[in-house]
Amino acid sequence: MRMVYQPVGILLGTLTFAAATFATADESASSDPMSRLSQFHQHQQTLGLLAQERADADEISELAEEFAVDHGILEEWLNEAGHSSPPSDESSTGYSAGENEAYTTLQRQQGAEFDSQFLAYQEDIHRQALEYLEKNRPESIEQSEQANHLKVTHETLRRHLGMLQNQRQEGDNPSSDE
Repeated sequence: MRMVYQPVGILLGTLTFAAATFATADESASSDPMSRLSQFHQHQQTLGLLAQERADADEISELAEEFAVDHGILEEWLNEAGHSSPPSDESSTGYSAGENEAYTTLQRQQGAEFDSQFLAYQEDIHRQALEYLEKNRPESIEQSEQANHLKVTHETLRRHLGMLQNQRQEGDNPSSDE
């Protein structure tokens, strides 16, 4: 399966994206849920590229690629429904520099250290995204397309979180399969 990424401009823009943190203190400064999901989907695609470059274990690269593909499909769905969001930087998303620190640190890592921090980072942002989705359910039936997307995204994030937790457990017990 071949991964398809947005143009280089999106990659460069999302490299400065502030960790896709959904649980910000100032929710009023944030955009609507669909725009935030679009930014999160873009960030996951960026993380897939970063993992290809820096991961030590093949399992980490494969996991990141699967996430990037899933979020690429979800992003395409949003684009087709007219809910796309341009790549954002910290100043336009309302995320703080502190929330960006984990992502910036991840960008500097290589090999096994990258693998460990990648799993922790992904687990954290997936949990935050799930919490955000649970707090931002559509209020009316007129938003059925949005509700459907949120439901599918929620289930995808739950599946990803389970995969991350399994991978971290396997990393903690490397000799368990021998």
